[in-house]
Amino acid sequence: MSAIKKTKKLIFFYYICTLIHSIINLLKHTITMKKLHVLTFSLFFGSLFTAKSQCSEVVFTNNFSSTAGWTNVGNGESNISGGTFNLVNAYGSAYNKDYHSLGKTLSDTYFKAECQFTINSANPSGYGVGSLIMGLTAGTLDFFSYDASGSYAATAQDAIGVDINSPSASDNNINDWDIFIASKKGSTLASSSPILAISTIGTYYVRLERTSKGMTKLSVFSDSTFTTNITGSPVTFAIDSTITGLNTVQHGTNTWGTSTRLANISIDNDNICDNGSTEGIENLSQTGSWNVYPNPNNGSFSVDFKSPLNEDITLNLYNMMGQLVLTQKETKGTTLITLNSSLSSGIYNIVLQGNSEIKAKKMVITK
Repeated sequence: MSAIKKTKKLIFFYYICTLIHSIINLLKHTITMKKLHVLTFSLFFGSLFTAKSQCSEVVFTNNFSSTAGWTNVGNGESNISGGTFNLVNAYGSAYNKDYHSLGKTLSDTYFKAECQFTINSANPSGYGVGSLIMGLTAGTLDFFSYDASGSYAATAQDAIGVDINSPSASDNNINDWDIFIASKKGSTLASSSPILAISTIGTYYVRLERTSKGMTKLSVFSDSTFTTNITGSPVTFAIDSTITGLNTVQHGTNTWGTSTRLANISIDNDNICDNGSTEGIENLSQTGSWNVYPNPNNGSFSVDFKSPLNEDITLNLYNMMGQLVLTQKETKGTTLITLNSSLSSGIYNIVLQGNSEIKAKKMVITK
């Protein structure tokens, strides 16, 4: 009997061990599957949430092969020629710039703006530098300030850009020159920590990103493939999250700088893209009461104002490459604009520019 009981106990123990092993395997499988589901969720939905943090729409590209669409402001020390934008013995304390409409308002949640700039010659002793490499502004006012006629008061205009500035107005040592992010909320200016220029590098490749409403990133590269960061690059910089309405690109001198800040710089290959968010455009569109119809259309369309215009305006139509394809001036009192165009199918941005503000809407042409 004792042998039988012992055998039964062993059999019972065997079944218990088997049951425990099965339970452990089941738990392992369940945990693994949960982990797999979590991983799948993270990969799938993570890609959805991060997709809007990358470029999906080309906003503007320009190689300065033509002056078309660019407005020059200044005393002749800035120009577009030879396939580049040039500052030639351009001194601070005066307007010397070119600007171009982007054809839309940049997204407030992500954009990327790239260009290259070349320091063409060293400055003479006693002359520092001050230049706006690339400025993205909510309008066409100067990025920083008015000139002497406006007592160099800061312009009240939102902006984000890249600047190069010497620590003193007389420092001509390129190795001391700072490349940094400048941001403006209205007339309030802020700037990031700098990346130092390097005298042995002639051409710099700059990438400015707005990675969220309240954060920016500046990368400066030494190669045209935008892969080799120079020392100190990149830098990140927290900005006012309410900066919005950026619809214009500018290059030029620091108007608020002193007359001993001198720039001999060339800029080329503007490339700007964003995540396709229309938030900025919609908000901008709501500032005025106007409609485009029909939309989509076959190239013939009307712009209807709910009330007569209180100022003269210019209507500009841009394709998605940022190229100006149609322009028309309208006078104060206009209530309806009717246009018949031979434009090809595509998405266009209608930009209405008055004396002090720009409004934009998207329009689709299908044929």
